[in-house]
This record gives sequence, C-alpha cells and structure tokens, in this order.
Amino acid sequence: MWNHKDSYRVRNGIVPASAIEHSSLGLVFFPAFDWKISATHPERQERLLYTRDQIVEEGLLDVPNIREYNPIVADWDVIERVHVGAPDLQSWVTDAHRVSAGGAIAAADAVLQGEVDRAFCSR
Repeated sequence: MWNHKDSYRVRNGIVPASAIEHSSLGLVFFPAFDWKISATHPERQERLLYTRDQIVEEGLLDVPNIREYNPIVADWDVIERVHVGAPDLQSWVTDAHRVSAGGAIAAADAVLQGEVDRAFCSR
C-alpha cells in the first residue's frame, strides 16, 4: 500500500511523471551542531548529527539532482517582520533561532532563484 511507484502528486495528476524524474532538491543543514535552544528541543546536537549522518551514509549528497546549501544568520529586521509587536526579541531569540530562520530563508531563496525545484531544511 505504501510502496507506490509514483509519488502522490503524479498519481493524482497534479504533475506529470516527467516533472518528477528531473526535479531537483536543495538540502539545508544547520552547520553549528553545538548550538541548541534547549536539551529537549528538536534542534539539538544528537538529532542534527544523526540526520546529517544518515543522509551522507545513504549517499544522498552524491545524487546529481540534490544540492546542499548552508543557512544564513537571519538579520534582526527579518526576525522582527515575523514577530511583529513581540517585546524585546533580543532577550529570547538566540543565535540558534536566527540560524534556523536563516535555513528556511536559504531554502526559499534556492527555490525562488530556480536553482532547485524544492528544498528541505534540517534545523
């Protein structure tokens, strides 16, 4: 049941199979694995290292249609645009938060610039 040959989008006529065959993916990883928001937050070292190791072990970065990107550090004005009216952002937004937001920005930029068709951000 779960092991379909075609993706959901192809099976349901959303995109033709030829679009999937040649599509590209951008992967964005959080490079500073020692940054964490808290010991139990998903953005912690063990989870990030495990995800990255699995991708390398499976050889995904050797696939020609997969490109790796690094996140940027989101500027304060970008953070403030999202958190309009939030008091004193500098007291609770950490560098890890800013890199996490920057990963999403890097992923979106890669898609919007046409470098890849879609992107995944592991933060």
